[in-house]
Amino acid sequence: MTSRQPPPRTTTASGVRRNLFNHSLSRRPTTSSTSGTSATTLQVASEEANTDIVARDEHGNYQLEQPTMTPMPRNELQEEREVENRLIETYRKHQQHIEPHELKATLQASLQAKVASLEEDIWMFEAEDPVSS
Repeated sequence: MTSRQPPPRTTTASGVRRNLFNHSLSRRPTTSSTSGTSATTLQVASEEANTDIVARDEHGNYQLEQPTMTPMPRNELQEEREVENRLIETYRKHQQHIEPHELKATLQASLQAKVASLEEDIWMFEAEDPVSS
């Protein structure tokens, strides 16, 4: 059998632990001018404002944008009303022993209209393209 070797030591012969991340630590030079620091701070603040996920106004409040509602074209409204009227008639007939295939056909037409409506509105559920700056 082969014996496993112990893991390498992290302390030196004097018992002091070595810093493994020494290469990533660096000291920044201090600036003697305070105006350079304030300009840098302002620049960082403006960059942070641009990377905010939500839109804010100049006071820092959230901006709520409401989509504008455009009226539906007349023919679509009329078609939608006709489908609803057919459904109403179907349910009325259902009280008087409606044929199953007639009910199924009407419900199928209603479901197809709803699916078509969802396909038109799919853009609302897709991810937006990132805004390039």
